Amino acid sequence: MLPRPPRRPLRWIAGVLAGLLVALNGVAWCHARAFTRFADSGERTPAVEESYAGSKDGLLEIAADFQRRGLAVWLLDFRGGGGSTGRETSVGWHEARDVAAAVHHIRQQHRLVPLLLYGHSMGAAAILGAVAREQVRPDALILERPFNSLVDTVGNRVRMMGLPAFPVAQLLTFWGGVQQGFNGFAHRPVDDAKAVRCPTLLWLGRQDRRVTVEQGHAIGDNLGPLATTFVLPDCGHESTLQCAPGAWSDGLGMLLAAMTDNRGKAAH
Repeated sequence: MLPRPPRRPLRWIAGVLAGLLVALNGVAWCHARAFTRFADSGERTPAVEESYAGSKDGLLEIAADFQRRGLAVWLLDFRGGGGSTGRETSVGWHEARDVAAAVHHIRQQHRLVPLLLYGHSMGAAAILGAVAREQVRPDALILERPFNSLVDTVGNRVRMMGLPAFPVAQLLTFWGGVQQGFNGFAHRPVDDAKAVRCPTLLWLGRQDRRVTVEQGHAIGDNLGPLATTFVLPDCGHESTLQCAPGAWSDGLGMLLAAMTDNRGKAAH
């Protein structure tokens, strides 16, 4: 009769693995909280978070360009940013309701004017969420560098920090969603894009490390026949107006013409 293997080493190994699992999830919980919660002082964590912790002050150059073209501009600070209250972000999920509230407010005062929505990065994701989940119906969209899914963009940012995307991105997405009250894995602007029915400009940057061109094209493929995708070879995650002003001007002129033409067809 063969002797039974000792149970104590197996229990010890199981205990170590369980401890490591708890520790890993604890670290992920803390990092997810850091990603989605701002400091009490109002200061934002720099680097990887800066694209979703900005304020409308960073859009003044773009707003001025819109105004030069005869457009009235209304700028929005998302929750936790700029002049808005709160200290947390859901990276575009709950912010879709902020977009919807802003559109409702504008429509009450200017019901018949054409409405163009512009968003960069998280702002673009929030706009797509507002169209898909909040039934917002703009006349045109400008989307700059929207991420295709929360878990993928978290993975991109984790790699930028020199860490393995798997399983870190999955854990951060899960715990971040739990903390903010939504399913992080369901935050997929690439799917929201299927609800778009208006002329749309999608701007991507070939040098963008936060949203890859392939991930951006996945959104473009779902935007429908009225959308145009531009890939800027020398641009990263910054705004198109900053890195390619000529392309921005040409694209915006094309979009405004398409918006006018589309509204004319709808009226008939």
